[in-house]
Amino acid sequence: MTALYTELRKLATRVLRRESDRQTLRPTALVHELYSRLPALQNTDWQSRGHFLNVSAAVMRNLLVDLARRKRAAKRGSGQELVILEEGPPNEDRNLQLDVLLVNELLNRFEADYPRQAKVVELRFFGD
Repeated sequence: MTALYTELRKLATRVLRRESDRQTLRPTALVHELYSRLPALQNTDWQSRGHFLNVSAAVMRNLLVDLARRKRAAKRGSGQELVILEEGPPNEDRNLQLDVLLVNELLNRFEADYPRQAKVVELRFFGD
């Protein structure tokens, strides 16, 4: 695990970069949350380092989805539609940042009809 920490932190940085600016979780915290979930995976037959990283990306996705759901809980204004107002013309140089709950919902819908393709999208988006 120690040898993979740097790579996991880079993975977490890429995953969080796609998140909204409202994301308060940092890459180190995401990796530490991942570590806390690893004991549940101790019986996994790891096929390769890539297999471990792919599973890690999926766990990070689930962590971010869980966090986003908690943030939208009823006590914090659930059901409110988020509207972002920006001044001036859109800046095409800016990195595209997405709502993790929306990405998760769309990926789940896609997975219903195309499970294999959805796994590829998940790994490219969350494990890139």
